[in-house]
Amino acid sequence: MRMRMTRERKRELNIALQKRGKFPKKAVLVAPHTNELHTVVPFQDALVKKLNCLGIKTEINNREDMMERTWEIRKFVSSDCKEFSDSGVLSVLLGLEDYSLRLNAFSEIFLNSPKDTIVAELHAMDKLVFAASTSLLESHHFMRVPNARVLVCTDPLLALREASEIALARLEVTGEYVPEPGKKQFNESLEIFLNKLKERFGLDAHELLNEVSALLAKMEFKKERLMIFELPSTYRPLDSTHEMHKHYFYPDDVINTSNTSDFESAYTTGHRYSVGFSFRDVDGVAEMMRLN
Repeated sequence: MRMRMTRERKRELNIALQKRGKFPKKAVLVAPHTNELHTVVPFQDALVKKLNCLGIKTEINNREDMMERTWEIRKFVSSDCKEFSDSGVLSVLLGLEDYSLRLNAFSEIFLNSPKDTIVAELHAMDKLVFAASTSLLESHHFMRVPNARVLVCTDPLLALREASEIALARLEVTGEYVPEPGKKQFNESLEIFLNKLKERFGLDAHELLNEVSALLAKMEFKKERLMIFELPSTYRPLDSTHEMHKHYFYPDDVINTSNTSDFESAYTTGHRYSVGFSFRDVDGVAEMMRLN
C-alpha cells in the first residue's frame, strides 16, 4: 500500500491519542498472510495477554491466505501459459483477490461481534523500514505507534481503495493493459493469459474489482474500528529443497524477477521472521485500540 497521509487524518489520530478513550469490549486479532506468521503469532500471543488484563475479550482469527493457491497458479503459469504470462497483471489479480479475502473476513467478524469491536490486522514488514524518517513513513500513509517499534496504517480502507484504483488503471477487463498512464494498448496475448486464469482458477478482474469496491463501501461505517499494524521482521527465502524454489529463484538463491510478480515476492517466495519485541511495543498497540 502506497499512499499519502492527509493532515486531517494525522490530526484525528493525534486527538484520539490525547483523548485516551475507553477500551472496546472485544478485540479480534487477524494475521492475513501465512508467510508472516513467524513474526505475528508471538506478538499476538503477548497482545492477547495484555488485552485480557485490561478486561478486553480477545479472539485470534488467523486464516489460510493465498500462499498455497498462488503456488498452484505459478506452477500453471510456468507450464501452461508461460508465453502469454505478464507478471504485472498477475500481481494485480492476486492483489485484488487478497483484498477481497481480507475485506470479506473483516465484514464477517463485524457482523458476528459487538458493535464496539476492534479488528486489528497484524503484518510483518522489513525491519529497515522502521529506520525511515517520519516524513517518509507519512508519505506512505504510516505513522509510528507512540513509544513502540510498531507502525500503524492511518487509513486502511483508503489504502485498499487506492490500491484497487491503481489495479483498475493498470488492467482493464476487456483485455487492454495500461503500461503507462494515458496509454492504452490492446494486447492479444494478454487476453489469452487472462482467459486462461479465469477458466482455471476463477480469477476474473471485472468480478474482483466490483467485489472489492462493494466491500469497501460496506465497510466504510466501520473504518474507525479497523486497524492495521506492521511489525519489524527479516526475510528468509524458501529453502532450496522446497518444490517452489525453482519457480522463483536461480540456483544461487537470487530471485528471478522476470518470472516473479510483486505479490509473489512479498507473500509466497519466503517467510518473515521476528526480530523481537518488547512489552513497550505490546502496550503501545494496546493503547491504540482505545475508542474515541
